[in-house]
Amino acid sequence: MSRVETQESEQRRKLKFLEDVAEYGGPVDFNQLIHVLQTVSRKAKAISTIKAYERENHVRRKWLSANHLPLDEKTTILYLAHRFLTTGSGSLAKIASAFQMANGTFSVLESQMVSDMIRAKRREEIATRQQPKMVELESIQKLFESLSDDPKSERDTLISREKWEDIKYSKNRLEVRIRSAKNDQLGLGRSTFVECPEGGDLDCLIKRWRVRVSLSESTSEFLFPSFQKGDTLSANTISSFARRRLEMIEVSATHHALRRGSANELQAKGLNLEQIKAKGRWRSGGGLMRYLQDNPMAQGLSEVPEEKEVTGEAEEDDGPPVLEEEV
Repeated sequence: MSRVETQESEQRRKLKFLEDVAEYGGPVDFNQLIHVLQTVSRKAKAISTIKAYERENHVRRKWLSANHLPLDEKTTILYLAHRFLTTGSGSLAKIASAFQMANGTFSVLESQMVSDMIRAKRREEIATRQQPKMVELESIQKLFESLSDDPKSERDTLISREKWEDIKYSKNRLEVRIRSAKNDQLGLGRSTFVECPEGGDLDCLIKRWRVRVSLSESTSEFLFPSFQKGDTLSANTISSFARRRLEMIEVSATHHALRRGSANELQAKGLNLEQIKAKGRWRSGGGLMRYLQDNPMAQGLSEVPEEKEVTGEAEEDDGPPVLEEEV
């Protein structure tokens, strides 16, 4: 079965719906309605999500075709059971969502079976789940201390995908304009504010980097361009840079651990959940909570002062007070 044939097969349910609607009377432009149904689910999702779902649907169709199975809900449940043996709960959920993008919702029975498989897999994962890694402030300080005179060393520490016009410096603060991001589905753009006191590490690095760029032959509009072509760096390239820099200070983690560490650092400083969510651009409180570790201050306890170091000779203990008889 070719890919075109499988796509047409999955569209038959939508066509059947239109035929049922047409029975109520009145002229119906089937071509226009079919086009709407084919495109509306795609327009409602991010491009990266659509591509991921298309890949999952292609793999599912290929497996069904290889096993001479029809393309419907029941065989999709069989495919999920097949993937249950070798993949995680996140992948199962993505397979189900990909199917729904192309076909609409599952029926009640199939929906329950999908839910049961995802929950069962999550329970299996509890036994082997590892605590997410977190890069703390001390590690960030080591990154700055490990800088060399190599331009790549500076770029890989400061790295982002912004343009020079996206950063503004005012009153010891840096405003970084994020033009688009995964958590900004509507593409409205958002600003992140960072403390950047004059003469501090970040301030010196940015100013030195600006001088380096001005003395080079590069005319790129990006803060940290590719040295070969001058264009923006890909997400995979940035991820590999971050992982490599962290390995230099003997920290085995990804760039995502920086985000987790920052969220917990802000919580330790006393920021409430709404402030942390706004600063980190989380869309939901639930998403943020998965990043935060248990913290006594966040649970209403006061910070315990550090014990002072005792120096010199300790005072002699005079023992309990002695009562003297008055004369």
